Amino acid sequence: MPVNVRNAEMVGMLAGDLQARYEPQFAWKSACSQHQALPGLRGFWPTSSMLAGGDLEDLSGQGHTLTYNGSCLYRQDNLAPNVALDGVGDYFNLADPGANSWMDIIGTEAYINNNFNGLTLGGWFRFTNVAGATEYMISKWDVAGNQRSYALLRNAAGNIVFAVSNNGIASVTVASTTAPPNLEWFFAAGRYDPGTALKVWYNTETNTNVAAIPANLHAGTADFFIGGRHGGLDLLSARLSMQWLCAQMHSDAIVGQTFQQNRAMWGV
Repeated sequence: MPVNVRNAEMVGMLAGDLQARYEPQFAWKSACSQHQALPGLRGFWPTSSMLAGGDLEDLSGQGHTLTYNGSCLYRQDNLAPNVALDGVGDYFNLADPGANSWMDIIGTEAYINNNFNGLTLGGWFRFTNVAGATEYMISKWDVAGNQRSYALLRNAAGNIVFAVSNNGIASVTVASTTAPPNLEWFFAAGRYDPGTALKVWYNTETNTNVAAIPANLHAGTADFFIGGRHGGLDLLSARLSMQWLCAQMHSDAIVGQTFQQNRAMWGV
């Protein structure tokens, strides 16, 4: 039986005719469409589109534009759109509009097949300060008012943490083993599988917690935040891009490909 050997020279010769999978231009041209196809999408903020006053536009089609606060600066790293937050008054938020709102994802929505109930969120980040205090990345999390629901954050040790609560008071968490280096782009995501597991991604590293996972999440009154948490607290010092929130539990394959198909744009 003949054995086919990869011809590296031929691959190089065809590079101008055939698109490589790991290619910044390929990732750039397909990034938004890929995120818009995420199952259960509730909001997608690529940071490429903003309103005249700086409000962060949602490209999910649902119109969940987030309010600009502080002195956030929109910018670009090579092909990648992003926005820089300095950790001092910089964040984007939107108040909870009330019961059964788009941001109240409880993981038991009757209109979603039971096999896919849950929550998944994530995005691309580049920390611009050394870890030392808790900083919230994406959240619906009010500590003082006991209105915790879900949050993706960096703890004081620098690890990525995904946290959820079913009563607004107590929380269950899972943390990355590795702390992302300062000044390097990385992918982070969190997934809630009701009653079964929490999972957190840092690039290709994954960590899972299966202990005391709640059957549903708290539909609290906290604001939805990117770059901090309710009340404008624990603010993030970072650049961020391609932020998303989904009312479904994504498979490992979907989360993995959300990373793999975009990483060339950030040189990861």
